[in-house]
Amino acid sequence: MKRKIVIAATALTLMLCQGMTAFASPEVMPDGTVFDAEYYAQANPDVAAALGTDANALYQHYLMYGKAEGRSAVSPENASTDLTASNEEFDANFYASAYPDIAAVLGTDADVLYQHYIQCGKAEGRLGKAPSAQKNDVTLSENDYARQVLDIVNRERAAVGLSALSWSDELANAANIRAKEMVVLCEHTRPNGTSCFTVFDECGIKYRYAGENIAWGQTTPEEVMEDWMNSPGHRANILKGDYGKLGVGYFVTENGWRYWTQLFTD
Repeated sequence: MKRKIVIAATALTLMLCQGMTAFASPEVMPDGTVFDAEYYAQANPDVAAALGTDANALYQHYLMYGKAEGRSAVSPENASTDLTASNEEFDANFYASAYPDIAAVLGTDADVLYQHYIQCGKAEGRLGKAPSAQKNDVTLSENDYARQVLDIVNRERAAVGLSALSWSDELANAANIRAKEMVVLCEHTRPNGTSCFTVFDECGIKYRYAGENIAWGQTTPEEVMEDWMNSPGHRANILKGDYGKLGVGYFVTENGWRYWTQLFTD
C-alpha cells in the first residue's frame, strides 16, 4: 500500500550502541540515574581493566551487574546529589512485552530496558510505552469513521451485485484491539507472535470464514478505502461473497498517526 512504512530490525549484542565518552563529573543519565563514569572506573579497576573507560560500557556494567554487586555509581561525597530526572515516556513492562527479541537478550530489568530504548530503541522506531489516543476530535470521530468505512464497503459490494455486510459490535471490538496492536507491529501477526486470527478466539467470536485488512497513515474513510480497493488482496476480502459481517477498528496515536483494521466473518 502506498502509505506503508518500513520497520527495520537490528541485531542485539550485550553491549549496545557504544560510543559515548567518559564523564569528568557526575551526570544524570537519560533514565534519571546519577552516574560518574570516571569515578566508577577508578573505584572498580577490575571493571575498567575489562571494559576500558568508555562511559556507556561502564554504565551498562553498572546497570547489569554493578548495582546488584553493591558497587556505587558515584563517589560518596556525591551520593546525595539531587540530579534526578523524570521518566514519563517509558514503561518497562510494556517494552518487554512488545519487544520479546529485546527481553530475550536483556531480560526484564527496567533500567537495562530503558537504556536500550534511549540508546537504540527510539532510533529503531520502538515505542517506550503504550500509545493513547488523542483527546480532541478522535473520540468523536472514530465511531463515525468506522461506520463510514462500512457504508463504503457496502457500496462497493452493491456495485458488483453482492449483498451488504452487517455491522458487528463484537468484530469492531476485536478490530480496535488489532488497530492498537498495529502501533507496535504493522503485520497480520500480533505483537506476541501469534496470528491475527487469535483475536477472534480472544473475543469469543465464532466463524467459518474470516479475513483481516489493515492499513496505516490514511486520514479519512474514503482514503483508506481507496487504498484497500486498489490492492488486489484487500479488495478480495471486501468483495468476498462468503462474508456477512464486518467490524472496523480505527486508532490515532498522540502524534496523529492513524491505524485502520477491518475484520470480516461469515
